[in-house]
Amino acid sequence: YEAFDSVLELDPTYNYARLNRGIALYYGGRFPLAQDDLQAFYQDDPNDPFRSLWLYLVEREIDPKKAAVTLQQRYDKANRGQWGWNIVEFYLGKISEKTLMERLKADATDNTSLAEHLSETDFYLGKHYLSLGDKDTASALFKLTVANNVHNFVEHRYALLELAMLSQEQDDLSESDQQ
Repeated sequence: YEAFDSVLELDPTYNYARLNRGIALYYGGRFPLAQDDLQAFYQDDPNDPFRSLWLYLVEREIDPKKAAVTLQQRYDKANRGQWGWNIVEFYLGKISEKTLMERLKADATDNTSLAEHLSETDFYLGKHYLSLGDKDTASALFKLTVANNVHNFVEHRYALLELAMLSQEQDDLSESDQQ
């Protein structure tokens, strides 16, 4: 966390340090601190669906019902021109996974945008299935996220982390079964 703190000391306006520190805090289980950073990052551009999604993922860990209400409020207020709002609609239960994937195919203008949208969609679907306890489906979706090779997206990096965490969890279970 110190590296992000240093960046913010040098340039308090560089909000991507808040995003990255917020995500690191989220994965570290420090949800209220993560919420603070991701709330500040969200405030910088409330029309960015991925800012809303990351904030929702953290808030869901604190209070799932309130998180869903807050995500709906952010959705209602936003200018929803970006692709990622389709993923938010899925999280809100407004569209099915099938509809989400149909929109993804219809929206892709070229192979690059298709790979990017697939990476985003697969990652957040993976997080959704993980929240339901369906680790096999989540793992498959995280693997698809990585397979799209969109290295410059945070979803790629965190799909690798999710896979490592699922693998470690499986290793821990295997060890406890052997004892």
